[in-house]
Amino acid sequence: MLTQARVAEAEEIFQRTAEQAPHSWRPKYRHARFLFDNDQRDAGMARLRELGTVMDVGPASGTITVDGRLDEPAWEQSGQVELSFQSYRRYVRPAEITTRVHLSYTSDALYVGMYCHDANIDSLKAVKTGYDEQVWTEESLEVFLDGNLNRRSYVQIITSAIGSIFDDSHENGLGIQDLAYSPTVC
Repeated sequence: MLTQARVAEAEEIFQRTAEQAPHSWRPKYRHARFLFDNDQRDAGMARLRELGTVMDVGPASGTITVDGRLDEPAWEQSGQVELSFQSYRRYVRPAEITTRVHLSYTSDALYVGMYCHDANIDSLKAVKTGYDEQVWTEESLEVFLDGNLNRRSYVQIITSAIGSIFDDSHENGLGIQDLAYSPTVC
């Protein structure tokens, strides 16, 4: 852990960075993680929630049917976040279109629902149809589930615009990738 003087110095640097790039998502995220990792977990979590990178998810309040529509009352009660950024690798920019993510669970399943708006839906490119193909190279959505909040062990699920799925789990970041990981995905 850092000393209080070093924490204060880092806090000042983050503030100056935010002033230099007020619309940049990355410094805001790094600042939130800095707080979380340096004895200010509540403040860090609050900022991560504001950015949409952390969600509080409760159990489903009713039946959820996996049908591509989010019209059951249980979806209205689910954890929800509107994504304000778009990213690929380390490149992050403000989102041009609205994406809203819903999460809920039962004792048997985790439910992920997304509203993805796009003005040019006819121009989406996705052709890969095999399970665990490299759909991240196409129009796709990725979900990272980091139950340990350590950014090192997580489950990754990617679905393409045509519904093709890639999933894996990671331990120690990209160091140990388990491609055999295959949850039941509908």
